[in-house]
Amino acid sequence: ASMLQSDAFRSFIFISLSMGVLWMVIKGSIRNLYAIVLLGIFILVDMWGINKRYLNKTHFVESKEYVFKRHDGHKRILKNNKENYRVFNFNNPFNESETSYFHNSIGGYHAAKLGRYQDVINSHLSGNPNKSVLSMLNTGWFLYQDPRDPRSKPQAITWNEAGFLKPQGDAWFISTVNFVKNADEEIQTLDIFDPSKELIVDERFREHIIDFQYDSLCQISLDHASYKPNHLTYIVENMISDQIAVFSEIYYEKGWNAYIDGNLIPHFRANYVLRSMMVPSGTE
Repeated sequence: ASMLQSDAFRSFIFISLSMGVLWMVIKGSIRNLYAIVLLGIFILVDMWGINKRYLNKTHFVESKEYVFKRHDGHKRILKNNKENYRVFNFNNPFNESETSYFHNSIGGYHAAKLGRYQDVINSHLSGNPNKSVLSMLNTGWFLYQDPRDPRSKPQAITWNEAGFLKPQGDAWFISTVNFVKNADEEIQTLDIFDPSKELIVDERFREHIIDFQYDSLCQISLDHASYKPNHLTYIVENMISDQIAVFSEIYYEKGWNAYIDGNLIPHFRANYVLRSMMVPSGTE
């Protein structure tokens, strides 16, 4: 009630002042320009007082800088991760940012995740993570903290120490294509596939795949020297036949294009979230 009374009185004051200025204009006591300036001042003072109720100095805080410290687990990975494997933190992996600060992580927090990747998180990376999915995401190191001692520092372990599959690398060629009817079947098939040999592809992308014969002599790798988050260059060797390449990168068609020798080449989604494409014979 007191706020209503004070605001009513406040409004009465400003209305009275404004009416007074308008009356003076009608009588010719002041020039129109002065009247406009006075009305502007009244509006500014009125709005300033009201807005300060909702935005004032109590709503601002001083900036703070948080420094992540390298514990022994981070140090071991940074020293020994020569293959540039990705890192998975078993301790709340998708709601922390420390791992991503030091390493190329498959986790980390962001309020707006890609829906398709969130599906993989919910179905294959929560609880007991899917070994095949970790492998196709090129996950070679893990951070683990003893839940019985929350004060302990996470320890770093390799994929073989943790009993997981060998990471597939940044890119690789496969020997078998398994076509599925839809996205539901595609994500379910991730439970029972060998990422080193098999590719799971939605029927809608069948037109991008031609007959091929896998050849182990054909090789593909990421050029880390020229790596940029928005520009990836891959090196191929011994391309004596057509092959299907799989890239351990999240498929996102809006903005990403694939080129061979400067020519735009179609690529498609595979394994529900990854990128894939045909690499023709003779590519250098």
